[in-house]
Amino acid sequence: FQGSAMNTNLLTKLSAAMNRSSWARGSIKLHKARLYGFTFDRLLYLWLHRAGLMGRAGLDEIAAHVSQGMTVVDVGANVGVYTSLFAQLVGPSGRVIALEPAPDNWRALNKALTTNRWNNVEIHQVAAADRSGRMYFERSSYNSGNNALSLESGREGAESVEVVRLDDLLAGRKVDFIKIDVQGWEAAVLRGAQQTLEGNRPLRVRTEIWPAGLARAGSSPDEIVGLLECRGLQISADDNSRLVSIADLNRYFDITASA
Repeated sequence: FQGSAMNTNLLTKLSAAMNRSSWARGSIKLHKARLYGFTFDRLLYLWLHRAGLMGRAGLDEIAAHVSQGMTVVDVGANVGVYTSLFAQLVGPSGRVIALEPAPDNWRALNKALTTNRWNNVEIHQVAAADRSGRMYFERSSYNSGNNALSLESGREGAESVEVVRLDDLLAGRKVDFIKIDVQGWEAAVLRGAQQTLEGNRPLRVRTEIWPAGLARAGSSPDEIVGLLECRGLQISADDNSRLVSIADLNRYFDITASA
């Protein structure tokens, strides 16, 4: 066990060092778009998606729910893997609203927006939460996919970022699909989107569930289900069964709620 911990620590330090290297930059063609990685871990992330070794099931699931003319909200857009797919699926008559607060990921997303001339995409350098203003945000030195809001200001990598309620950002706009992937802060996003959830029909919400991350943010899988169901969204029986069976395990999974 001690040897395994040492190996993990070495890999973490190596990845952090590679992320700081100027050569660990590049771009990948994915979903008929040019996407960028400004850290080594994001470039590797793009290559794994390109090779079909990561994310294929989730992307296929989402593609079944999104179509021409829809308005899609991508909460936690990262470097744009889902944003690029959404831009293609909704077409010129649709709209993609992408949120990403982390500076390196934001720069990559903004570069993709310019390069690919996404006229149907708007991007916001903010985090979605249950309030509008500013909160602390932790940036991982070795895994830019694990950035998240924080309850504490003194932790390593924490900085102040702008946060916004989706109800404020989307006020008066018709929304058809919301994707949420914010490393445990999904409940805060949903608490700030109650009017959006109630006021849009039809609507689908696909959100990540990570019990350990939710607990770190002061939430739980049960709260996620409650926030969705109290606004009239229904989660499929399979997803509910799975949620009950692994609620206490430290692993990721996704649910889709529909209204």
